[in-house]
Amino acid sequence: MKPNAFRITSAITAASLGLILASCAHHDAASVPMPPEPAPIVAAAPAAKAPPAFDPNAPYKPINLPNRTLEANLYIQTSAEYRALCFQAYDAMTNRVKELMANRPPGSRPAAVVLDLDETVLDNSAFQSFQELNGLEYDGRLWDEWERHPEATRLVPGAKEFLDTATQLGVNLLYVSNRVNAETTTAALVHNGLTVDEHHRLYLKENRISNKDSRRAAIREKYDILFLVGDNLADFSSEFTPAQNPKTVSDAAAAISERSAKVDANRAKFGTEWFVLPNPVYGEWQRLIQKHPRELLRSPETMTYPKGTTPLSPIPVPRQKN
Repeated sequence: MKPNAFRITSAITAASLGLILASCAHHDAASVPMPPEPAPIVAAAPAAKAPPAFDPNAPYKPINLPNRTLEANLYIQTSAEYRALCFQAYDAMTNRVKELMANRPPGSRPAAVVLDLDETVLDNSAFQSFQELNGLEYDGRLWDEWERHPEATRLVPGAKEFLDTATQLGVNLLYVSNRVNAETTTAALVHNGLTVDEHHRLYLKENRISNKDSRRAAIREKYDILFLVGDNLADFSSEFTPAQNPKTVSDAAAAISERSAKVDANRAKFGTEWFVLPNPVYGEWQRLIQKHPRELLRSPETMTYPKGTTPLSPIPVPRQKN
């Protein structure tokens, strides 16, 4: 995306602030007569309102400060540790695909690796930066605009080398993504030196169904899946998807514990059948903490502030047990 598309002028804000200050300077509080005491008003019970229809022209939602995603996005864009983790994952996949393809029996069905795209193959951190720099929460309209700029996408470190190796070994690369625009998705892949053809297929979201189980099942009817790759546990199985967004701290804690238990039960699959890429910015894990981030923190039960210091918050925060 062009850099000047990511800038938002402050002229309107400055002009509005100037009008407010000018108005305050013009009216001396001592010269303004006090209004008469209003008669008491008995309000009627408000009528029930239907949910508002979606307004494509509604203002974008300002980001919830303090910003919880800034450092997570900087981790992707600036930390050598993130790069090392991606290399570690993709190098392990390279070794795994070589091992599996070397031991394929004659007459086997076509071999495939199934990959998610965003934050697995395609690096969209520039889109996150756009939101950060403009103080905006995620909005589908902004994402649609981002997809119209495939030249702004990059590849996750290590992805290109792995994908090239798998292609040379005769592996079909199948991208199961919740993107919906095949044209712009193909353009983003091609821009980064990748291919979309009969051996490199897109399985995108249709009919607003984000669950990927049916798409993976359709792939299994034709291919032998060597392994799955993603940044979200739902890229492997819908069993990791919470049934609903939690409403209370206890609901969130229970859902978090349930997901962790399912990871423990499937531990043997990680690094052999399932490969995970790091994504500290967003994912289903974030849905579980959005309303109660501080309450879900674990902290030492016995640790107190040093003598003579003042706590940042006088309100005690419930602690999550280890």
